[in-house]
Amino acid sequence: MGFPVMVLNYGSNSWEALAEQLGRATGRESEAAEVAAQFNDRASKAGAEVIHPEGAVSIVSYNFFGTYGVSKPYAAQARVLRGTSVCGSDLH
Repeated sequence: MGFPVMVLNYGSNSWEALAEQLGRATGRESEAAEVAAQFNDRASKAGAEVIHPEGAVSIVSYNFFGTYGVSKPYAAQARVLRGTSVCGSDLH
């Protein structure tokens, strides 16, 4: 007897979409939606408290799983930071 398999694509989906997918699979859709709403509310409030830099912003991650990673504007990290309004649309 095999186990059910679920593939989660972290590369092209937002964490909210992944939470929704997992919520459907586990019968906890409303809880997943609530977590996403709470996070987005907290991110927005946190962004309002940050002194925003002038000009373009870059995200650089050092020693990211033993490598040097640079986030792309469409990456999950960039989408989260954009939700805080820290980066706006000028993320490079």
